[in-house]
Amino acid sequence: MKINLDRIKNHFVNHRLTNDEIIKLGSQYERINKILSFKRPIEDVIIEHFKCVLNNQTIREQISKLKMEMRENDNKLMLIKREKFDDLRQKGKLKYFLENVNNDDLDFLNHIQSVQSEEVSEIKLRRFKDKRDEHNRNYNVLNLDGNVSMGSNSEIWR
Repeated sequence: MKINLDRIKNHFVNHRLTNDEIIKLGSQYERINKILSFKRPIEDVIIEHFKCVLNNQTIREQISKLKMEMRENDNKLMLIKREKFDDLRQKGKLKYFLENVNNDDLDFLNHIQSVQSEEVSEIKLRRFKDKRDEHNRNYNVLNLDGNVSMGSNSEIWR
């Protein structure tokens, strides 16, 4: 059976289909047709095949464009959350500002990526060290007599 290449090519004027592509696909469909005949001519089957392939290509291109648009929107959303923080960062005032924010709010800002985790970690580490040092100073003030224990058995240690 001979495949009418021109009939198939005329269907896809805007796309470059080579004779080799059509012949290769045609031989596959001719073999299928020998096993079990199609309800329509092989040229119609090949045309339908290429329509589907080209339609899938168009859809992939659209998906790619939509994904790019989604990434742009995600970036805009991120910038909206960070805008004022980036301004403070550029002016060198963010660290001072964050010093006055409580730990829960720092964690929240870090979670939504308005501030960088390094900035939050630095502040929280400094607060932890300050609290530790304050605790040590207070302990030393309470334990000036040098006793190990201040409990009910403190007389034993004297």
